[in-house]
Amino acid sequence: MTKMKKALLQTTFPTLLLWLSVLTMTACMTEGEEAPIKEDEYYLKFKVGGVEKKFSALPNSMASFFYLEEAKIFGGQISGINNILEPTKNFVVIQLFNETAYQANLSYQQQDPVTFDLISRSRIIFTYADENEKVYNAALLKAQHPTLDIKDEAEVRFTEMTPAYVKGTFSARVGEVNFTVLSNRKELLITEGEFYLPRNDGTN
Repeated sequence: MTKMKKALLQTTFPTLLLWLSVLTMTACMTEGEEAPIKEDEYYLKFKVGGVEKKFSALPNSMASFFYLEEAKIFGGQISGINNILEPTKNFVVIQLFNETAYQANLSYQQQDPVTFDLISRSRIIFTYADENEKVYNAALLKAQHPTLDIKDEAEVRFTEMTPAYVKGTFSARVGEVNFTVLSNRKELLITEGEFYLPRNDGTN
């Protein structure tokens, strides 16, 4: 079980670091740059336990895509936070990896692994923190732990992608990161996820 928790932490912390770097990129945008639509029209919303949550406006929510040259893999990130001054709670970070550039009208599944550096990895790492700073994620691959009852699931579908903004849907089954027994790991269902976010791509 120690190995299981280590695997969860290894996938969570890089995600959060990448998310913070994306927020930093947005903060560095010049005042002369104008968004194609008003900030108050952007949003990331979903239901957790049947209760709707909605994050809106820059720099709280955004999408970013990039290419990892050394790994020869495409990456992306969809992020939303309720309050940028409270970065440890009420946030969603969806980290993505793919063999090709992302396209509209395609669905991407967490349990469909992507291979780079000769290792099979989750195509999606989905992280959610609630209002009490409790962190949940979907990061474990069933294929890598065939004897364990892994229930992690996440799906992202882009419905519209332009150089300025991205629209899409998502859902996930996430489990708490800090647990002692897998059978007692608390789970949450995240449903009806939607996003309409400004696009701020990273550079190599």
